[in-house]
Order: sequence, then structure tokens, then C-alpha cells
Amino acid sequence: MYTFDENIVSDLYKESRGHRPYETFWTVWNLSSDAEKQEIWDDLLQEADYEAEMESQRKARAVEQFAKMIQNTIALGASNEEAAIDWLLEAEGFTLYDYQYGADYIAYHFDLPYENEWRKDLEYIAQEKVCELYETELAFR
Repeated sequence: MYTFDENIVSDLYKESRGHRPYETFWTVWNLSSDAEKQEIWDDLLQEADYEAEMESQRKARAVEQFAKMIQNTIALGASNEEAAIDWLLEAEGFTLYDYQYGADYIAYHFDLPYENEWRKDLEYIAQEKVCELYETELAFR
């Protein structure tokens, strides 16, 4: 029994290799027997699993690093986690445009998972910064 799917092989390829298949892949795929396609499919599944595991490990390291940055910032004088995060974001030089994307952009910037323990603080700070920066921008007009 074959489990490969002609309709989503391009998606699986992208998931495992980070980009859509080149023309040479399609040439090989189209000339392959069902058994060969299954072998290609199984290899892509293995690669996708490996990439997912690597991403998970990378995100875990990013969470650890961000937590250390917060603690170091508190040690430097920030009164609490929220203040430390605020200082860290200031240091990164985010713009109004960046802050408008909220917690998602900040998570992306620091390679954090989008759902993380600081999400609520990140969103609050981003909204505050948007208001602040709009006021500053309007004051110059």
C-alpha cells in the first residue's frame, strides 16, 4: 500500500527543505514508479520530522536565552520582568512599524515560539509603544 499523495508532495518538500521543488525534482517524480515515489515520499517525511525536531530545539534555546536576557536586565536595574522586556525592546530599536505587529513580530525577532510565557507582556508593551510613537509622530506635525 502506498501513502504518498501527489497533491501535497510539493508542500511536504517545502516543509522538509524550506522551498518548493525545482523542475529536476518534478522530472524525477514524474518518471518514478509508485514504489519509487513512496521511497521519495518516505525520505521527505523523515527530513520533515528531522527539521521539525531541529526547529523545536532551536525555539527551546531561544526561550532559554530570552529568559537569561530578562534576568540579566533585572540584575542591571529593571524593576521586574515587564520593565526588563521593555528595556530589551528599546535596545533592539524597534520602530512604530515593528510594534504594530505586536507580540508576533517580537517573538519572530527573538526566534521565540509565537505562543510563549511572555506573550501577554509583549503584546501590552507593543500596544503601549504604538500609542507612544503615534503621539510622538503627531507632535512633530
